[in-house]
Amino acid sequence: MSRHTSGWAAAAAALMLVLAGCAGGVPSTGDGGDATAAGGDDGGTVNFYISDQQNAIDQFEHLNVTITEVTLVRADGGDDGSDDTEVADDDTEVAAADTEVADDGDETNGTTTESAVTTASTETPESEDADEAGEQVTYEVDNVTLDLTELQGANASKLGSVPVPNGTYTKVFVEVDSVNGTLTDGSSADVKLPSNKLQLNKEFTVGNGEEVDFVFDVTVFERGPNGYILKPVAGESGTGDEVEIRDVDDEREERGESGENDAADGDDAADAEEADTEEADTEEADTEEADTEDPDRGENASEDASGQSSMDFYLSDEQNAMGDFAHLNVTVTSVGLKQAGNDSGWVENDVDDRTVDLTTLPGANATKLGTFGVENGTYTKVFVYVGEINATLENGDSTTVKLPSSKLQLNKEFTVGNGEDVDFVYDMSVFKAGNSGKYILKPVVSESGTGDEVPIEDVDEDEEDDKQAGGDAELAPLNASFVGNVSTDANATVEVTRNGSAVENATVDVTQELDTTETSGTYTTDANGTVTFAVDANATELSVEVTAGDDDVELEREFENETREPDDEDDEATLADLNATFVGNVSAGANATVEVTRNGSAVENATLDVTQTVDGDEIEEAYVTDANGTATFAVDANATELTVEATDADDETELEREFETDGDASDDETQSAVGAPTLRVAV
Repeated sequence: MSRHTSGWAAAAAALMLVLAGCAGGVPSTGDGGDATAAGGDDGGTVNFYISDQQNAIDQFEHLNVTITEVTLVRADGGDDGSDDTEVADDDTEVAAADTEVADDGDETNGTTTESAVTTASTETPESEDADEAGEQVTYEVDNVTLDLTELQGANASKLGSVPVPNGTYTKVFVEVDSVNGTLTDGSSADVKLPSNKLQLNKEFTVGNGEEVDFVFDVTVFERGPNGYILKPVAGESGTGDEVEIRDVDDEREERGESGENDAADGDDAADAEEADTEEADTEEADTEEADTEDPDRGENASEDASGQSSMDFYLSDEQNAMGDFAHLNVTVTSVGLKQAGNDSGWVENDVDDRTVDLTTLPGANATKLGTFGVENGTYTKVFVYVGEINATLENGDSTTVKLPSSKLQLNKEFTVGNGEDVDFVYDMSVFKAGNSGKYILKPVVSESGTGDEVPIEDVDEDEEDDKQAGGDAELAPLNASFVGNVSTDANATVEVTRNGSAVENATVDVTQELDTTETSGTYTTDANGTVTFAVDANATELSVEVTAGDDDVELEREFENETREPDDEDDEATLADLNATFVGNVSAGANATVEVTRNGSAVENATLDVTQTVDGDEIEEAYVTDANGTATFAVDANATELTVEATDADDETELEREFETDGDASDDETQSAVGAPTLRVAV
């Protein structure tokens, strides 16, 4: 129920909680300063990087968040939050830095405390129909647990309706009781919160009698090797006019899946009706008290009461789409910085049309755009000017990635001391625009900041180290896989990669066993890392050994000897060969996905027996393919060999991989395989 100390009428709004990525905005026009304007003896230097950080929701099978209450804070409560909640003057400008996580008891400025349900400022409101500034409205949601993995994109789950006083609100708190995460490999995940509540600084207004939908957007990020953290996302939060909302509860009812939930909703509705009745009685008593103390104030309260308002509170999730891309090349032309308290204090720095492939910058990886001379002082905004974006999806198709304009704005405060060198990361990510199939590039405020706030791994230094070491990248494991279906009396294609890149001139030795004989042939991969050869119509077994440098990997296929013609299509499908392939790169310390097909169609409920050799011991696990014919499992970081045997009915096929044990190689491969990237810029 909602609790507030106001004696005037409650207006209506609708609030929704969403897990998603961050949005970037377009700044208002500002004159660029001199790129070489170093601060002289009083100046410092800024090392500016660009990188990419992926949100990690796709690593979870389930991510259950239990919410106990939601608190809204009215404007002018004494804590203006000016440092973190700067609102853009231009309508197209998004104050991405509105996102912050509230620490327990850190709000000590007189408007918000962890234990407060509602407070009122001591200021006298200027308008007679406005309540006291800084009031809080708290809504209890009775320990509602939602699985964020079910709330992708614009999907949202309604937490409840909150009667609130009309007016402008500047902050929203969500109190979380517990977070339980299960990864796709079945293991438990440690998901942290900085405290038991999340704070979002986002301004919105509720008019008298108005019903407003509001989305509170949250996403989960990796904390390096230390687990995960849940954070709010200002750029994807806001009213229904600003963000898309698809109520999954309504969709469940339409599909007839509400069942017990309907009954529970009925109980909730009864409780809500009872609570509304109690609140109405309380409000009536408050009004009578107000009439006694101030007749004018009581009259205004009655006028406000005529507007019936409600706030719908939802939970949802938007997923980062970096995993859809084989390449995402972004060309940055310049970087702009704005000093605090100085409207003309812009410094614009040219970076010579630097092009960066964001898919090569996972996790904390970053590539330096330049070192800029700047005046010491505090800066509040950073702009990245983008010349063009060239994107290629995993299937090889080109796609368009949109920008709000040619430049992206990040509202993030940082300070450069006299003579100080500061690293600053500007983090971006790519998101899918609902079901439109379109993509948009946005800054991520929660993953942006100085080197003291976010981790930075300079990939430029890593590349230089590789060159000096004679090319350690070549030590990454060699991978080979069949492309598409493999059948007798047809062509088969093998693709060879290392560290996600095509391997040209690899040697491919092909051996085929026929009914009474054995044939062999040797081939060489082309510039795409592929080679194609014919499979004999009478082949019963196919072996492919791939060699590149000192590394080799082997593939095998067995074919049924078809001794009769199929009676119908079902028999034909049954007699077709069972095929299994790895989807994408396979590396130690990362997830691997196997796809099982027969006659080009997905095979559901096929059994995968997975054996990993780790430190001389064999670890065996079994998995079952889903409706898409795929199953995903985790490859141990110390695995030296991986064998996957796929079985369906009386047919089976086997895959094998070997991994290098060299520490540098493992680190390189793991780094390239973990998570998807986001664009970071570091000062």
